[in-house]
Amino acid sequence: RHSNATDSLMCMFSPWPKLPLLALILPVHLVAQTQWTLPQPPTSAPARCGAAMAYDLLQSHTVMFGGQGSNATGTTLRNDTWRFDGADWQSVPTAASPPVRQWSNMVYDQTRNVLVLFGGMDDLSVPPTTYADTWEFDGNNWSAVSTLASPPSRAQHGMVFDLFRSRTILFGGVQLQAGAGIALDDTWEYDGNNWVQVPTSQSPPPRSGAGMVFRWNGQTVLFGGVSPSGLYSDTWVYDGIDWLQVTGTTQPAPQFAGNMTYDSLRDRCVLLANDSVSYTHLTL
Repeated sequence: RHSNATDSLMCMFSPWPKLPLLALILPVHLVAQTQWTLPQPPTSAPARCGAAMAYDLLQSHTVMFGGQGSNATGTTLRNDTWRFDGADWQSVPTAASPPVRQWSNMVYDQTRNVLVLFGGMDDLSVPPTTYADTWEFDGNNWSAVSTLASPPSRAQHGMVFDLFRSRTILFGGVQLQAGAGIALDDTWEYDGNNWVQVPTSQSPPPRSGAGMVFRWNGQTVLFGGVSPSGLYSDTWVYDGIDWLQVTGTTQPAPQFAGNMTYDSLRDRCVLLANDSVSYTHLTL
């Protein structure tokens, strides 16, 4: 560990289970990041919102799937796959693909080196629908996964990969029923073969659009979201058995769809907040 952003760093670590121990003995000049920069890649994916994105550790690029965009006739949903290597975007032609959708969620399974995608919504269909399907992407193609059990259909749910227990964790979301959005508060785990619902003694209230990350202390951290009762600014942690609410003297403003990630070097959850003050629970 280090505490000074300009220190040299010497470390020996095994960042992921089942991978060889990596020895790094080198000086690293760590520069504190104080501002955002806007890359100018030669190629760019078409503009969209509600896309699923995750980082493929094995192939060292960010993968993006689906979302809502526009074309000459108006709004459209996408089911295209793109990857970004830090310098340029590249379209990935696949033999199979999940149907068009937005607000699905996707995580990288670091044990099996695949991306796991679940759910999402097609709010342009009649009637609008939410999905309950599971797909995996191996870097080249998508495969639909048949499981004995599955979470009910939903979108805007939270998902992370529990590195210690090799499980994808799913919480909450919103399910469309007769044009109304029903907020969910169930917890599920996926081991690469099947989904299992976790009967917890306590749980965050029903919500969608919460931020979720996995910390290296073995905890999943959840913040914010929205339900018919309004926006949330509460923090919860999940240890694989139960949820526990965490209270503090300082907290971000209530958030819907605030992007959250984990800074493993500093052991910090980082939230990119947005203006959620006027957001209401989903109805169609």
